[in-house]
Amino acid sequence: MGSLTVSKLFRSPVAVADGGTSATTAADAAEALGVGVTDTPTFVGVNLGDENLNDYDEGTFTPTVTLVGGTGNTVPEYSTNSGRYTRIGRVVFVSIRLSGATGDAGAGTGNLKIALPITVSASWPGVYTGNGYVFDGTANEYLVLPDLSAGADVAGLIYWSDLTTIGTIKGENQSGGGRTIKITFWYEV
Repeated sequence: MGSLTVSKLFRSPVAVADGGTSATTAADAAEALGVGVTDTPTFVGVNLGDENLNDYDEGTFTPTVTLVGGTGNTVPEYSTNSGRYTRIGRVVFVSIRLSGATGDAGAGTGNLKIALPITVSASWPGVYTGNGYVFDGTANEYLVLPDLSAGADVAGLIYWSDLTTIGTIKGENQSGGGRTIKITFWYEV
């Protein structure tokens, strides 16, 4: 394969040959690309400098479960209780896994809520932004969506019980020994 010279986009021509460019050092490459060694590249008006990503964070958290409303509630306990999140600007991506029996089984008609690592934006429009899986530990499985409200610090779980009816995961939906919740979603903060 031969070499190619690109000159229209750069201050000086850059020869691209098999295996790389004609630049041999970082300073040579920076000069060929028309940027200083410490410059932050800008592409079509998007600055890649750190001031645009000053709200980047990632970590783990322990998603606690509560039951809200209803009667006869017993909060389910899990042997695996883990959460991970990544925040990029105003968006938080969350992954939660709750599984296995330890301690109390879920009971009652209270709506199951899972604590979030960061509070939802007060202007959140309430759209459904992910999906997950719930197994009650005995025989019933549900494909679920997160139910997020503006300004909330918890997420509920909803599912379609038929073509026209939305159900809510309750304490009684986590009553068996193999109870499991796995869900991944995003929201604005």
